[in-house]
Amino acid sequence: MEKSNLTSENNISILGPKVILGWGSLIWDPRELAIYENDWIYDGPILPIEFARISSDGRLTLVITENGTEVKTFATISNIYTSLDDMIENLRKREKCKKEHIGYYIKETDTFYPEDFKFKGNIRSWAIHHKITITLWTNLPEKWEYENEEKQIIKISPKERIDYLKNLTGEKRIEAEKYIRKTPVAINTKYRELIEKELNWIGYNEPINVKKKEKLFFSKASGSGIISCNKCFYSESILGFIHSYDFSNGKRCGTEGFQCQTCGKFHTIKSYEHENYVLKNCDCGGNISRKEFIFCPKCKSDDIEYQNKYLT
Repeated sequence: MEKSNLTSENNISILGPKVILGWGSLIWDPRELAIYENDWIYDGPILPIEFARISSDGRLTLVITENGTEVKTFATISNIYTSLDDMIENLRKREKCKKEHIGYYIKETDTFYPEDFKFKGNIRSWAIHHKITITLWTNLPEKWEYENEEKQIIKISPKERIDYLKNLTGEKRIEAEKYIRKTPVAINTKYRELIEKELNWIGYNEPINVKKKEKLFFSKASGSGIISCNKCFYSESILGFIHSYDFSNGKRCGTEGFQCQTCGKFHTIKSYEHENYVLKNCDCGGNISRKEFIFCPKCKSDDIEYQNKYLT
């Protein structure tokens, strides 16, 4: 696998896929979040999540908290390939929070931010298993105060959260209800069940990843770039087609990408203008082709994204 140019703040080279975790509004309202077509996969790490933060607009939102319910989270692939700082800033802008409230894990150096993050094992084991090189998440704390109409700061106990929701009126109540209903039903926390029982705010059960994607073919993978699997998060640099000039013999030439249809290994074949190339079998004995759709060498899924990095 070729190194990408994504680096940490200390200019440490990073390999492989970069993933953002989600459990709340990022999933249905990503806005400027730089991800692939809002595709979220229900296979993130298990984390303790709960409705435990009163936002500035009155909603009771989900956060990671030691008082939460352990649930499987969602994950999506970032399409930022420049720097870790750029990934953090992109998520920070979407969340409208301080930089210090964006958490991350770099697998290559086993680096966590914040250093005192309490659930390192959950993310570390998941990232290692899925070969995720960088994992980002929103790390906002619990918040149990709000500003009333008289501009007074009102503090409540976490035990009063359902009464807080019941007493909301107008637009704040509408937005609070919408947030809880739109939260994926898989995020089934203790207080979600209580809210559904007390307020009848039942989840919409909207499906994730409903968009049918076209399969990726080499004819669409111009130049060279990076494929990323949306199912298992595997990534690899591949070559689709590049043309060049061989000065040693004064001939135009081109290099085309192929894939073994048995094991999934990628191959390249260089040929000269007006000359035919000979296809050989893969080391595994399988046939190689560029006419079939590209699939993930690891899990064989055809749910593949391609980001071009070089064109001729």
